Amino acid sequence: MHKVITLIDESRDTGTQDYRLVRVYRFATGDVVRVTVRRDFYERQSYARAEVLNVDRKWTDLIYKPTKVWYPHTEAEAHWTVPIEVAESLARRAYSILDDESLST
Repeated sequence: MHKVITLIDESRDTGTQDYRLVRVYRFATGDVVRVTVRRDFYERQSYARAEVLNVDRKWTDLIYKPTKVWYPHTEAEAHWTVPIEVAESLARRAYSILDDESLST
């Protein structure tokens, strides 16, 4: 079976009051998408977003996942299970947006 979403890079970073997961995916469509999940001590400073690399090699915002959906399920200390699930969910949503076949149906 042909893989439609491939993880090509991942980085994890922790700070004194936050942690961040960044994943870069290549889609079967040829698109490259970067997903960032940042969990801060304060929910209002946290975010989860997907960006697509445009033809000018610049990142363009594509979609967000509201913090109210995932923030309450995270820990103040760096635990990666929920951020990885959020990133994978955003990658799947991004693929469904960028996939030409799904747009034509």
